[in-house]
Amino acid sequence: MRTLLKNCLILGKELKDILIEDGYIMDIGKTNFKVDETIDIKGYIVIPGAIDPHVHMRDPGFTYKEDWLSGSIGALTSGVTTVLDMPNTIPPTIDTSGLLEKRKAGEKSIVNYGFHFGATKDNFIEIEKAKNMAGIKVFLSSNANFTIEDKDTLRKVFETAKKIDKPVVVHSELEGCIRKNLEMFKHPDIFDHNKIRSKECAIEATKLILELAKETGVTLYIAHITTKEELELVEKARGENVKVFAEATPHHIFLDETYLKDFGNFLKVNPPLRSVEDRVALFEAVVQGKIDTIGSDHAPHTRDEKMRPYPMAPSGIPGVETTMPLLINEALEGRLPFERLVELTSKNASRIFRIRARGEIKEGFFADLVVINPEETFTIKNDRLFTKAKFSPFEGRVLKGKIYLTMVNGIIKFFDGHIINTSKGTEVHFCD
Repeated sequence: MRTLLKNCLILGKELKDILIEDGYIMDIGKTNFKVDETIDIKGYIVIPGAIDPHVHMRDPGFTYKEDWLSGSIGALTSGVTTVLDMPNTIPPTIDTSGLLEKRKAGEKSIVNYGFHFGATKDNFIEIEKAKNMAGIKVFLSSNANFTIEDKDTLRKVFETAKKIDKPVVVHSELEGCIRKNLEMFKHPDIFDHNKIRSKECAIEATKLILELAKETGVTLYIAHITTKEELELVEKARGENVKVFAEATPHHIFLDETYLKDFGNFLKVNPPLRSVEDRVALFEAVVQGKIDTIGSDHAPHTRDEKMRPYPMAPSGIPGVETTMPLLINEALEGRLPFERLVELTSKNASRIFRIRARGEIKEGFFADLVVINPEETFTIKNDRLFTKAKFSPFEGRVLKGKIYLTMVNGIIKFFDGHIINTSKGTEVHFCD
C-alpha cells in the first residue's frame, strides 16, 4: 500500500510531500510516484508522532483506573503514537513472567508501546534475563514493593544496568527524608505535601544518583525533575561527563503549588508541585535544551479515590492526552520552537532508549506522524477525555492547534476528529 501525503509543512518550515509504503516513510519531497491513495494535508504542520517515555496504563491489575485500550485511545487522539509503560502493575514487571503478562495486556493498545523493567532489592538476575525493555526503573520512594533505599543495593542495580547497557530511570526522592518530614505533621493535608516530600528530599536523592552514575558509568535518566537546584546539579554532572538525561512533566512546567487551593487532592502528585520559581526555572530549561524529554507521567485514579482525605488519596493524575496539545499551543504561541518540541516529545526519547526507526521524519523510519491544524482552537473538557479518570487539571484551557490526523505505522487511525481505525499497535524494538 502506497500513500502520498501532499503539501505537508514539515516541522512548520518546509512544504513537502511524504511517500509512505508498507508502514515506512519511503521518500520526502518527490511527487512522481504511482500511489494507491493521495491525501492533501493542506499545508498543515506535520511532526513525528510523540513518544511518551513515562506512562502508567494501570493494566494489568488496576483496569478500573485505566487499561491499554482506553489509555491508548487518549494517546492516539492527542498525537502520541508510542508509550513506554512503568512496571508498578499487578503483577509487577520485575521478572520474566511479569513482563510476559504486561506484553499480553499491551496487545490491546492501538498505539505502539514498550516497557520499563522494575528493579527491586534482589532481582538482578531477572533484570539480566529480560528482553526488549526500555530502561530499568528505580523508585527511591513512592512504591512499597519497589523502593530501594540502601546505597550499596542501588549501586548494584546501576552496575547491572551498565552491564546490559540499559539506562536507569529513577524516581528521585529519598524515602527516609520523606518519612522524617511526615513525623512533623499530626494531621497533614494537601498543602503540606510539598513540605513532606520536600525539595531537599529530591535534591539529596539526585545528588546520590548522580554520584553513582559517575562511579558506575551507567546512563542515568531522571524522571519528573522538579526543582531549580536539581537542574543545576544535572548541568554540573554533564560538565563532568556523566551521561545524564532529565525529564519534566507538563504538570510541573505548567502548574505549581498555588493551584492546590482550587484542585486539592486532584493535584496530589509525586514529586509534588513546587514553587512558582521552580516552575519558571523548569520551563526555561525546557526551552533552553536543559530538559531532554517531556513525560506525561500519566497516572490515572478514579474521582472517588482522589476525593478521599489527603493521607488516603493516591498520588497521580492523567496526562497522556493533554501533553501534546499543551506543548503544541506553546509552539504556536511562539514560546517553544517546533524543532525543540520535536526533540522533547519524540527525537530525544527515541535516541535515549534506542528505539529503532522512530521519532523523526526520515526516509526509512516508521510512518508515525501527526498533522496539526494550526488555526483551529479547542477547549480541554473533562467529559471529552478518553481516560477512565475523566478529569484534568487543565480543564477549561483554550489551546491553539488541533490534531487533524494521527498515523501509526503508516495507518491513519485518527482523522478530522474521528477514530477511524482501531487496529493494534506494535511493541517497539529497542536496539542492543
